[in-house]
Amino acid sequence: MYSFTKADNTTVCIGKEFLTKDDKIIFIDDFLADGHASGSVIDFCRQSGAEIIGMGFLVEKAFAKGGQFLRDHHIEYHSLSKIIRINDDNSLVVE
Repeated sequence: MYSFTKADNTTVCIGKEFLTKDDKIIFIDDFLADGHASGSVIDFCRQSGAEIIGMGFLVEKAFAKGGQFLRDHHIEYHSLSKIIRINDDNSLVVE
């Protein structure tokens, strides 16, 4: 799984006994940027047969591609705040 924050790949494994077709998943994360962590969760759930109920994020970088990635995969998600853009002086425009 690629970490946008660390700019590095990490191998993540989940034992079959911990994620099964009987599980319903709500994934909560701090940031939604390009959707790498979300994509990994989607992949884990598809491999196991688990159902993704939804995803939630504290902050979404709305100018990045993560939100569109989740919409393309028909995943319902909510963000507590959205950064619309980062100005040249590093100030944020937040929704």
